[in-house]
Amino acid sequence: MASHPRGALRVNATVAFGKSQLLPLLPEFLAEYPEIDLSLELTDGPTDLFADEIDIAIRFSEQIDNPALIARKLTTNKRVFVAAPEYLQEHGTPEKPEELAEHNCLRLSTVQAWNEWRLGSNGDEIRVPVSGNFQANSADAVYHAALSGMGIARLSTYLVNGDIAAGRLVRVLPDHIQVDSAIYAVYPERRNLAPKIRAFLDFLTSHFGKVPPWERS
Repeated sequence: MASHPRGALRVNATVAFGKSQLLPLLPEFLAEYPEIDLSLELTDGPTDLFADEIDIAIRFSEQIDNPALIARKLTTNKRVFVAAPEYLQEHGTPEKPEELAEHNCLRLSTVQAWNEWRLGSNGDEIRVPVSGNFQANSADAVYHAALSGMGIARLSTYLVNGDIAAGRLVRVLPDHIQVDSAIYAVYPERRNLAPKIRAFLDFLTSHFGKVPPWERS
């Protein structure tokens, strides 16, 4: 019985990723492991896995700064620049990275590294200072602000690919894409990993893979 996945499992993730990618998977996981009682916490603020007794957290590269944690890569994280058609009709579409400085750019207030809008193509990279009249502490809020036509946002493809395909959002500067980030499952270092944690790690790894579902045609 000691090797059987069971008991309380505490999982932490960012709001946008948790709502759009993690929650839809949980029915399948819990059906496979009916003796696991999963508690999900969604927050974009800092979390202490030790103090808060979190078993697993889903984190992006820029959020991992504790060497005492084990990070297992789940998949890559691409970021693109998008805006609603209504915003572009009213304010025009930037043709060059430098023109972003003339637009209302929607920013995150939590992780400053996410606000370094680096654009590159053909091996060259430039950094463009951006500004705007809106920022939020959650990528989910920035995403909905972009959908409402408030400005241009830099967002992960896991969040916007469906909206781009449906025409609710438009790629801006489509030749430029950021691919230097990844999504990880992070957990406190333990010599003997509990079966419930190992089961969830294996489930996530098998689902996302090198090419995540939102990038598959």
